[in-house]
Amino acid sequence: MIEVDNVAIDKNRHVSKRFSVTVPDYVFEDLEAIARIQGRPTATLVAFLVEAFVRDAREKGELPSAKPPKQDGAA
Repeated sequence: MIEVDNVAIDKNRHVSKRFSVTVPDYVFEDLEAIARIQGRPTATLVAFLVEAFVRDAREKGELPSAKPPKQDGAA
């Protein structure tokens, strides 16, 4: 745990990252339709799909297992 401007921050806490992606119009329209059918925002659907893809790749051995977070004092 570290403190910045009197706010405690857990260094081992996972935080979400943002990035932009460009897809063809027809892909975006299909994603919007699926998200609307499922009753969720398009961005939430895409985040779920990316996470599922990465998890699947890791399970297939196409991606190394995630490293555990470093502990305080670890090199």
